[in-house]
Amino acid sequence: MSLEFHEIEIGKLPLAAPQMNAPEAYIQLVPGAINADGEVSDDELEWLLRDFMAEFATFVERVLTVLPQPGN
Repeated sequence: MSLEFHEIEIGKLPLAAPQMNAPEAYIQLVPGAINADGEVSDDELEWLLRDFMAEFATFVERVLTVLPQPGN
């Protein structure tokens, strides 16, 4: 198998792939922020996690709308 490298004109690529603006979150957990039952006890952390997951869910929905569906 051989590999060939070609120059690609980026402006001519049909890139319609959705991308998440901020796909990562860095969280420093402090003792007591999440209890043994997995519940978030810190209000600010709970808001951050809920907001991030809501944005991620929106992103996944967008991706699923552009992917070819099975059988099509």
